[in-house]
Amino acid sequence: MGKQTAKCSAVVFVFCCFLAIVSAQKLDTFSREYGPFNESYFDIFEVEKPATISNDALQVTPDSASADFNLTNNSGRILFKQPFKLWDGDIASSKDNLVASFNTSFLINVYRPKNDTPGEGLAFLIAADLNLPPNSHGEFLGLTNATTDGNVSNHLVAVELDTFKQDFDPDDNHIGIDINTVRSLKTESLTPHNITIAPKGPKFYNVWVDYDGVKKFLAVYIAEQVEKTGPTPPKPSSSIISAELNLRDYLNQYSYFGFSASTGNATQLNCVLRWNLTIHYFP
Repeated sequence: MGKQTAKCSAVVFVFCCFLAIVSAQKLDTFSREYGPFNESYFDIFEVEKPATISNDALQVTPDSASADFNLTNNSGRILFKQPFKLWDGDIASSKDNLVASFNTSFLINVYRPKNDTPGEGLAFLIAADLNLPPNSHGEFLGLTNATTDGNVSNHLVAVELDTFKQDFDPDDNHIGIDINTVRSLKTESLTPHNITIAPKGPKFYNVWVDYDGVKKFLAVYIAEQVEKTGPTPPKPSSSIISAELNLRDYLNQYSYFGFSASTGNATQLNCVLRWNLTIHYFP
């Protein structure tokens, strides 16, 4: 390689590094650790009934039957009230441009009352708005309904933890990556990993969802936490499920983060006990 060529290559390298630094400087960072949860969190989260906050947890569907709610055929959402800007520029811009990155982890307890058959599921959700779709109980997990499922106008991406087998599901104990529909883009049975989302008796799981906005890559990890108030286990070295995914192709530029869940004729308690969220977003 000639000296002139080497010099030019060095200049290009330095310039690329400069552009990367400038791009990084454009991002703001939001980082919070939430939980145990109490009534003060109603000021922070949009809680779409029958979801509620009680017993130190986000109860994404009701945690007990009452005069107001049955446990069957419910859906709920709990979302952080602040939207985040996930990319800069307009949608026509190059899709190689930087997208916001995020890392989130949450501790869940999905409990089946009286050890009955559980159903239907809990999801981590990135959504276009704060509204719970009507009739989104059962298989729709609080994400969509029979009319809206599959519509590109939904502008949602979710990681589902599904406990009730539909015709399009691999089994009744799986994780899935959902884009605008509950018919998952990708699924993975959790049974071979010795994970049961809703076992007989209480069990606690930490779930990590990591998204790299440079590589456009989503990865999900799960590990059991032995005790509710015990130490957080280390994140596993290998993901349970992952996918190449450009969020810009599916989400609104300003989107909301949180949870949705549902029950059907089969029921379960969908509890989030702790939630950590870090987003590198555009101001």
